Amino acid sequence: MSVFRSHQNKVLPEEAKREPTRRAFKAPVNVHPMKGQIPTAFSQIKLDDQDRKFCIPSGNQVVSIKKVPNSESKSLFERRTPTYDMGCIHSRTETISAVPSKDKTKKDTKVSPAKQKKELEDSALKAHNRYRAKHGVPTLKMSKDLCEMAQKWADHLASIKTLKHSPCKLNGESVGENVAYKWTSDGEVLTGQNATDNWYDEIKSYNFDQGGMSSGTGHFTQVVWKGSKELGIGRGCAEDGSYFVVANYRPAGNVLGKFEDNVFRPKK
Repeated sequence: MSVFRSHQNKVLPEEAKREPTRRAFKAPVNVHPMKGQIPTAFSQIKLDDQDRKFCIPSGNQVVSIKKVPNSESKSLFERRTPTYDMGCIHSRTETISAVPSKDKTKKDTKVSPAKQKKELEDSALKAHNRYRAKHGVPTLKMSKDLCEMAQKWADHLASIKTLKHSPCKLNGESVGENVAYKWTSDGEVLTGQNATDNWYDEIKSYNFDQGGMSSGTGHFTQVVWKGSKELGIGRGCAEDGSYFVVANYRPAGNVLGKFEDNVFRPKK
């Protein structure tokens, strides 16, 4: 699914009104303006408790649906496990693209919260650095204050069961942000690796010849952004068993005009 901000088209097409419970979605990107540019307002997705339809606030947005490959969508349809991924928006472009939900990690109620937190942090950091190594950029280090920020926002999202972005600020400093959501009927946990894998999967749509920001690739570019040095990760669980994972990055990636110096082709 792709969402684009448009000042001309304000009507949602019929496709966007269909029941989405059989699809997994990856949502808006983390793009930071250079000095002098004005960021747009954040978008948000409200999750309906009864039928799990999603709504995007009316306004200057047009929605279209991109189907996942048949081989992936069959198992996805059978499991009915939608995944929503979201990132902080600071530009005039927003994207939502369909991705499969692959992780089948079950929640272990016997594991202490402290151990669950460490497992989340370790899996997210390992996944990020594995992908960053492919692109020849430095590894990230886990940041305690970014983790606290991410956890606080993840708990907030779980409490309101709404996908929306934080102000993306920590002590007045802009930070990058990617957010993921997942609900399953059989207790599958949204892990740090699962969220990172889905974000990185956007590399399939990135045009390295053209470079820069493009629709549906901002999560990927933030994951491999050379200038980002620290990572924070948090996960919240709503009463209905849905999970929200928030990742924060410092310095923030996806700075307009800086893609050529920070996003490189993977090594052969």
